[in-house]
Amino acid sequence: MIKRKTGEIQLNQIEGCVFIVTYGRSGSTLLQRIMQTIPGMCFRGENSGTLEMLYRSAVRASETRNEFGQWKLPPDRPWHGADLIIPQHYSAALAQVFINQIINPGPKQRWIGFKEIRYDTLDDELSSFLDWIVETFPNSYFLFNTRNHEDVANSAWWAQRDRDKVMTLLEKLDKRFELYNRKRPDRSFINTYEQLTENPQSIEPFFRKMGVHYNGKKILKIMQDQLIH
Repeated sequence: MIKRKTGEIQLNQIEGCVFIVTYGRSGSTLLQRIMQTIPGMCFRGENSGTLEMLYRSAVRASETRNEFGQWKLPPDRPWHGADLIIPQHYSAALAQVFINQIINPGPKQRWIGFKEIRYDTLDDELSSFLDWIVETFPNSYFLFNTRNHEDVANSAWWAQRDRDKVMTLLEKLDKRFELYNRKRPDRSFINTYEQLTENPQSIEPFFRKMGVHYNGKKILKIMQDQLIH
């Protein structure tokens, strides 16, 4: 039986959140380890797109309130109680649960984050999803990670898929990453695997944007380690 911690971190205690947004075999686990060098950071791995499901729940709640909760409905009406839904409060509650049950930070950790590679299911909703994160999670930043498409397509499970479809998907995702980075340059940064491996200092501007310490020695050591997977 897994023993859980007894205390919970409240949403207003979080100093900031970091989300690595990418696709598989792009070097995201390397970035995960680099983010773990930030003082006070609790940075986790993938969670199978759990946050996307919470976002979709928040959207449904907001749609219910906006469409059927503009007035108080009597108990015999199908949408009775819809006027009591407060979308912002519901989103905040979802974020609270996600932080404590999925990220599960320690009592002294005030930065949280995770990396995820499952964004192809969002299609044109990616921008709205990221906007919801900014509105819901305190002081949020996105690190978009890309890699040469040929190298990705030839790696691991990608090589077993239809090559044309893989290349189309990667191009589509990179374009959406770029569009959001243009939309919110204050909250996002685009990293390339090639640039990072050639010069680890290339990611330092992202640390500066967040206002956190860049530990060059620790990061250089991480870059020299061979990942098991």
